[in-house]
Amino acid sequence: MNSEIRCLAIVDGDDRGIVASLYLDHNLGAEKSIPPERAPGRTLAGSQFSLIRDEILQARREAPEAIQHDPPHVLAFMGGTDPNALVVDVVAALSRSDLHLTLTAICAAGAMESVVEIARENPNIEVLGTTNELPKLLSRADTVISASGTSVWELCTLGIPSLVLATVDNQLRSLAAVRDAGVAYGIDATGSLVAEDFVAATRTLLTDDGARHQLAARCRDLFDGLGKDRVAEAMEMMLA
Repeated sequence: MNSEIRCLAIVDGDDRGIVASLYLDHNLGAEKSIPPERAPGRTLAGSQFSLIRDEILQARREAPEAIQHDPPHVLAFMGGTDPNALVVDVVAALSRSDLHLTLTAICAAGAMESVVEIARENPNIEVLGTTNELPKLLSRADTVISASGTSVWELCTLGIPSLVLATVDNQLRSLAAVRDAGVAYGIDATGSLVAEDFVAATRTLLTDDGARHQLAARCRDLFDGLGKDRVAEAMEMMLA
């Protein structure tokens, strides 16, 4: 006797020919580009289905747009690998700027030595290696600077005014989605980081209350943290 095994496939745009009962593409704006050949009603697409871990949901603040510290505190991390060591350019640009802030920089191993050297001259810079404490660090940040990777949806769920940087070509799609939706500021740094543009964007995030409120409100509209519940409900309906 033949039996059908129901399954959910998590895809990133192209499903690469995978045959599944349900498809999940939880990228921002994915609902606008569902492949026409995919059966109607079988794709969960867009930010309303974002799978956000509990540690991030527990770190959400009532008013993430409000500055908590004087001077403001910035958290910078470029993902687990940071292949182009972009965090070095980020820390150097902020260290040379006239911005009044404190900075925590999370560095991949290859960038650690260079960032530590920069921080040696600036007591307002804290340097950390790869850590499991990211949700806790995010909870005390006034502004976040991040690579435009999968962690961006977590930042949007937190609603902290953020600047995201495309560090490699495969992050340009999420960078465009972030810009179009107005949930964060974004800069294409795949070639190099233009320090003047980067510092100007960071300055706005730290000083423009209107911009901070607008970003946080847009994040609340698109990322309510209930994506896991919606996916679970869809899977239960599939099995019923």
